[in-house]
Amino acid sequence: MIPTMEHTKERAYEIWEHEGRPAGRDIEHWVKASRDLYREQISERLESGLGKLRELRERATDQVADAKADAEKALDTLERNATVLRDRVNALGNAAPGAWDELREGVEKAWGDFTAGIEKSTKVMTKAANGTAPKRPRRKAAATKKAAPKKAAPAAKKPASTTRKKASKATAKRSA
Repeated sequence: MIPTMEHTKERAYEIWEHEGRPAGRDIEHWVKASRDLYREQISERLESGLGKLRELRERATDQVADAKADAEKALDTLERNATVLRDRVNALGNAAPGAWDELREGVEKAWGDFTAGIEKSTKVMTKAANGTAPKRPRRKAAATKKAAPKKAAPAAKKPASTTRKKASKATAKRSA
């Protein structure tokens, strides 16, 4: 997703010319060109992804109730991811040169989340359209069964000392 050297070089030259060919600002122009090209690339991909999102949303209206609910949930998540991605792309335009790398990493993560969501939604809808979507088990009404009677707790064992006393009394009776 990073702009090529050739594109960055051309854009930096355009910026340099536009600013009246100032001397000693080549690094500044290079960073600005790189950032601008990157924003443009991400913005184009985002618009493409949003087109796919709109297409998936239209397909979701044709799905059966359970699959439709799953699809709507996935699409809502996609829209949130798209909003995060758009906000981060917009933040790139105002970023100071030192913050640009950090913001770019955030954009890359948001882009990954967005594209993974598009893929997941596409699979869900394809399965639903083919009738292979997993069916949700229906909730059963709570049964009104009577509770089984509790078993009596086993009698507690007597301490060993009591058992020994009885045994010795029995032995004494036998010997007498």
